[in-house]
Amino acid sequence: MLLSLFLQFFLAAGFMVIAAPHGNEDGSASVAHNMPPRAPNESLRNSPFYKKFISGASAVNKIPGASLEEPMSEEDLKRKMIWQRTIERNQDQPSTVIPIGVDAVKRERCEALPFQQIVSRKHCIPIRIPNKFCFGQCNSFYVPGHPSSSCSSCIPILSRRISVALQCRYGRISWEEVELVQTCDCMAQSDKAVQ
Repeated sequence: MLLSLFLQFFLAAGFMVIAAPHGNEDGSASVAHNMPPRAPNESLRNSPFYKKFISGASAVNKIPGASLEEPMSEEDLKRKMIWQRTIERNQDQPSTVIPIGVDAVKRERCEALPFQQIVSRKHCIPIRIPNKFCFGQCNSFYVPGHPSSSCSSCIPILSRRISVALQCRYGRISWEEVELVQTCDCMAQSDKAVQ
C-alpha cells in the first residue's frame, strides 16, 4: 500500500533521478529549478512541519551547497514535508522505497499455455496427455547494499498430480506420476544469500 502511494506520488510529481554531476567544475552536483523560487503561503508557513523545516531541526531540509538565505519554492517545500511525514511515520519500520513505474509492473505477464506432453518409460509404449506449461515475463530486482533480492518466476500456482498407466513389455503396467498445470502466475522468491 505504501509503495503504491509512493509510485503515485512519483508519477504525479514527475520526479527524476539524475546520477551525474551538473555544471560545477569541482564535480559537485547542483540543483536546477524550472521556476524561480517563491515564498510559501501563510497557511503553509503556520504548519508545524514547515516550522520544523525552517528551524533546521530536520537534516532532510539541508541541501549540500544550497544557500540558507535562498527561499525554497512552495512546491519543493510541500514535497519535502510529505517525505518527512512518511519518514517519521515509518522510523520504527526501516525500509527501502524503490520508485518503480506502474507501467513496468503491468508488463509482467505469465500464462498457462497448452501442449501435448509425452509420458514414457523404457520398454513401455509412450502416451500423449494434454497439459499446460508456464510461460511469460516476470519482474525481479536487486538493490545494492540491501541484504536480499527478489527473483520472480512464472510458475504454476494451481496444479494437480495424476497417475498415468503405461503399457509395458510382457503385459506389465507401469504407473508414472504427472503434474497437470492449470494456472500460472509470477511468484517472487527472496534470496538471502546474495553473491
